[in-house]
Amino acid sequence: VGDHSRARLRDVVAESCDARNASFVDAVGMRLVLRDCQLLGVDVSGGVLRDCLFVGCQFRMARAFGANFERCWFEGCDLREAEFEESRFDRVAFRDCDLRGARLLRSGLSSVDFRGSRVEGLAVSPDRLAGAVIAGEQADVFAAAFGLRVLPINPDEF
Repeated sequence: VGDHSRARLRDVVAESCDARNASFVDAVGMRLVLRDCQLLGVDVSGGVLRDCLFVGCQFRMARAFGANFERCWFEGCDLREAEFEESRFDRVAFRDCDLRGARLLRSGLSSVDFRGSRVEGLAVSPDRLAGAVIAGEQADVFAAAFGLRVLPINPDEF
């Protein structure tokens, strides 16, 4: 815990670690594997995470303003209310994650795969979504980002 600004982490495997409210501002992490870690409120703003695997991690209320995520896989992670504004996502997947209420505004999402994740209330910039991959059941949430409403056809309405 504490302040680890500008830290350099490489080839790290951590299981069940507790880094709640730690600060890794402007840190660089390469080839990290984190499983079942408590990262509630962690701050990686301005950092670079490359070739990382996060499984079952708690990222609730995390901050990552202006961070770069490259070739990262998030699986079964809780990212509710996380703030990843103005971040860059390059070949990133969120599988079976909880992204409800997360903020990815002004973030590049063209190569992000959201399939299988909960995305209700996810805040995104519509102009940055082209190329993102979603599942059919997520279409209404992403359509709402464009100001669209998805409704079933009801013949009685005419």
